[in-house]
Amino acid sequence: RLIYAGIFVVIAGCFVLSMPLPLWVMPVCICLLGLGCAPVYPSLIHATPARFGETVSSQAISIQLAGSYVGSILMPPAFGLIATKFSVHLWPIALSVFVGLLLLCVCLLDYVTHRKLNKSYAFVFNPFGVNGFVLSNDAGDAILIDPSAGSEREEAALANYIATNNLTVRHLLNTHLHLDHVLGNAFVAKTYGVQPEAHEEDAFLLDLQEEQSQMFGLPLRETSPGLGNYLAEGDAVEVSGIRLQVIHVAGHSPGGIAFYCENPGEVNGQKNVPPLLFPGDILFAGSRGRSDLFGGDEDALVRGIKSKLLTLPKETVVFPGHGPMTTIADESRWY
Repeated sequence: RLIYAGIFVVIAGCFVLSMPLPLWVMPVCICLLGLGCAPVYPSLIHATPARFGETVSSQAISIQLAGSYVGSILMPPAFGLIATKFSVHLWPIALSVFVGLLLLCVCLLDYVTHRKLNKSYAFVFNPFGVNGFVLSNDAGDAILIDPSAGSEREEAALANYIATNNLTVRHLLNTHLHLDHVLGNAFVAKTYGVQPEAHEEDAFLLDLQEEQSQMFGLPLRETSPGLGNYLAEGDAVEVSGIRLQVIHVAGHSPGGIAFYCENPGEVNGQKNVPPLLFPGDILFAGSRGRSDLFGGDEDALVRGIKSKLLTLPKETVVFPGHGPMTTIADESRWY
């Protein structure tokens, strides 16, 4: 959008410096502007879901596509009217004003649709690049998944997001209890008064935080508190409109769990988003978690992935504990 604005500021300057041009020049230029801008803004929309952890519904895309194309259709006749009504010398001013207003409307449209429709957010925490997630409903109830903030700066970023969106943290969930995924537990527990929830078979890892810190060379600012609630296969974590099913897959760690949202429309207020899966380090894009750490088991890991995760709907979007998102369909090719 800035590039197109710059181009037409230059064009406006050329009009100012040049002699009056024939009346047909302005409508032609504006048609080119409309044809040029129409595909640009939709391309930005389609790129939006690639921003990690965000989801945009078909409704948002439809609204923004309609806005961009209607704008491109209306621009030529609008400038034709301006050109016939006013002197040729006023064209540069009219052009600058109209382009400025158009960009303002596009930015407002972008803000409104994303403000209303994005109800999930992802952070990348600590030197290990842990993906942490904040899921919230329209009432402001929030579920945090692996919010492993490892520094004051990361803690401030998480707190700022929660405060800015007026969220109330209801659950602190850990997919497993390896050190890189629990670095933010103490901060979240003290700040928001919630205790970590994870599988009981991983609880022993909280007693090994110092050892893990030395093993990985990862500074331990404050140890995670003990678990406030045990999660097991078949359990569900719920707030109004959000339901996460617990799937236990041992192998990366004895108590590794994945959180599955069968109806993500209930998470983001959207009806057309496919199911979502948060598997922690069980499953990655094109890979899976390591099995050579504290209680790991490669056979159990592969068996659990095949029997419990790859049997989910193929369109399920997977948000791993590290790296980019993927889908069950894509990961099924490797097994």
